[in-house]
Amino acid sequence: MVREDRPGVKQLVGYAVPAAGAELDTEELRRWAGDRLPDYMVPRPIIALDTLPLTTNGKVDQKALPAQRRSSSVSSSAPAAGTA
Repeated sequence: MVREDRPGVKQLVGYAVPAAGAELDTEELRRWAGDRLPDYMVPRPIIALDTLPLTTNGKVDQKALPAQRRSSSVSSSAPAAGTA
């Protein structure tokens, strides 16, 4: 998703929810995406979430997604998570 957290600065941000019981290695996920996507489509920050916020209609509530944190990496082993 493209975010503009600072006026005039747009950035592609990825959000991922790890599989139940798994931890998420955001660097590994970024490498995995980089092997499959053009560089401009790979989000630099990937933010791990417990769950994606949903609207009452069951769609992802983009306004409720958190802004980028300074450190968005969490060490783990499996990149088996979806991004939004």
